[in-house]
Amino acid sequence: MLKYLFAQPQSIKTALLAVALFSVCGCGNGEKMCTLRGTVTYGSEAVTEGTVTFEESENRTTFQAVLSPEGKYSVRVAPGKYKIMVEPPMVAETRGSDAGQTYKKVNNIPNNFRISDKTPLTSTVDADATLDFNLKK
Repeated sequence: MLKYLFAQPQSIKTALLAVALFSVCGCGNGEKMCTLRGTVTYGSEAVTEGTVTFEESENRTTFQAVLSPEGKYSVRVAPGKYKIMVEPPMVAETRGSDAGQTYKKVNNIPNNFRISDKTPLTSTVDADATLDFNLKK
């Protein structure tokens, strides 16, 4: 093989070397992405604003979707094990001299669903799926 490689013109050598490197490094492997869809409710009512965040358990990569007025979301994620948080929208802080962002005050997203270390929502993703979440206290 090496004898053949070195007997070829430079452009062919470069192309073969690039293919070999991409194969070894895993570059350009087109990692599979999975589409997740679902609805977020609190009791029997849709959670109509906020975000759903999928945090990969091993490397903490996050994928986020905005909730629709019907409480629906759709997001593409890489396969893996995830912690799932549901967070209210951010609004401008109006008190004090330190203007910034804070969560909008809502009653339909309990605090434990907002924090990675406390959320009870988890899922292992390896294919497209529908994941509905009911945020119970």
